Amino acid sequence: MVIENGKFYFLKDEFFDEFKDLKLMLNKDYGTKRPCYLCFKDSEIENIIWFVPISSKVEKYRKIYENKVKTRKQVYNFVFGKLLDRETVFLIQNIFPTIDSFIENKYINNKKRC
Repeated sequence: MVIENGKFYFLKDEFFDEFKDLKLMLNKDYGTKRPCYLCFKDSEIENIIWFVPISSKVEKYRKIYENKVKTRKQVYNFVFGKLLDRETVFLIQNIFPTIDSFIENKYINNKKRC
């Protein structure tokens, strides 16, 4: 599978079986897979792909962000953004590497690839 930087992908259940003790967000299947991850290739190691989890729990992370801002100048744990016109949180604090054999498929919304 060709992985495109800045696109969203799902991981296979086998990844979570293999690395179950790492406290990663697990796959959930309620008719659609989630979570999906923003992906980008490592600039130095060819077969490594970095996965940034995303969350729709914006208010939860906004409260955490506001509390951290009170005690620090900058917060690097997560970034707020938009995905398909919905507010989203990119959980930088939970970034992890993997390889393409653990990738299940690319995120598709309304038959459009994001």
